[in-house]
Amino acid sequence: MSQGVIYVASGASYVRKAATSAESLRTHNPDLPITLFTDESVESPAFNEIVNVDVDIAEKGDSILSRDHLRYDKTLFLDADTFVAADISDVFTALDRFDIVAAHNEARAWYHQDIYQQAGVDLPECFPEYNSGVVGYNDNRKVRQLFDRWNEAYTELDYE
Repeated sequence: MSQGVIYVASGASYVRKAATSAESLRTHNPDLPITLFTDESVESPAFNEIVNVDVDIAEKGDSILSRDHLRYDKTLFLDADTFVAADISDVFTALDRFDIVAAHNEARAWYHQDIYQQAGVDLPECFPEYNSGVVGYNDNRKVRQLFDRWNEAYTELDYE
């Protein structure tokens, strides 16, 4: 069963941030494959694979995952601005039990309140939000359906 990490970065400054993050990841998980999705021309030893994307990926949001991001059986998506400070292999162990895992978002509902109101979402205070920049997931039917619906909802909200 394959496992690896992906980054999605548009523009030179975010590609540099992703490379720095990938280097921090390699310090603690040197054998983990790392894939970068980007609209830039990149040559960096930080990544095992670079997937060039023809569209402006920043316009649709770098953290909106899709079927295109199902690169491994078990994948960890990291935002370009993350820093890996320790071994992260426990994320893949958690994926033995759960289809998707994510870090809690410290910002809570007030951060996106206007978007939630526009979409008619009443998010109770007790319901945690997740950081879309640290997401582990399995490649299976349920996750593919979730990603499809996530992209549909994001499009319906005009990429907000």
